[in-house]
Amino acid sequence: MLSERYDRHAEHPFRLDAATLRRNDEPPDYVSFREATINLLIHQDYGDHGRKASIRFFRDRTVFWNPGDAFATPDELLDPTEMAVRNPAVVAAFRRIGLSEQAGTGIRAIFRCWQRLGHVPPVIDSDKARKTFELLLLREELDRYCLAEHLRYGREAGEVGRSSSDQPRARPAGLVTPPLPT
Repeated sequence: MLSERYDRHAEHPFRLDAATLRRNDEPPDYVSFREATINLLIHQDYGDHGRKASIRFFRDRTVFWNPGDAFATPDELLDPTEMAVRNPAVVAAFRRIGLSEQAGTGIRAIFRCWQRLGHVPPVIDSDKARKTFELLLLREELDRYCLAEHLRYGREAGEVGRSSSDQPRARPAGLVTPPLPT
């Protein structure tokens, strides 16, 4: 099952609730994972029978991929307005069971959660020519200087992250890191 696989790869830091002294071991990135998974299912092009959505887990990142490009640019995906959806019946079903509250909020929730965790911003690759959409959640810390620059200047500071060897590492060509939502 997907949740079991996620649980095997997720960080489980030890934390105690100060009020109840109960252990809280919910993975801190759960909100981002949940929202990215819901978006993957809602926005997949189900008419493409040759390709299926996938979630790949790596030590340093999680990759969400599906057939069907976004109907909006990466910047527009972070805009707080409702957008066109590919599968309105799937959206309605997710809303009925409480997994989708309002159209257009998932990507912003992913970015906000990832920002609070101190990671570099998620990377979006919506390829209209190949009709694919990919979201990368990189488990790479955004150092304080980069965070301040990113918050101050938006997209420009988010284009370069730091590797474990602390050498500048450019984002792969063609991938877009939209500015963090406010």
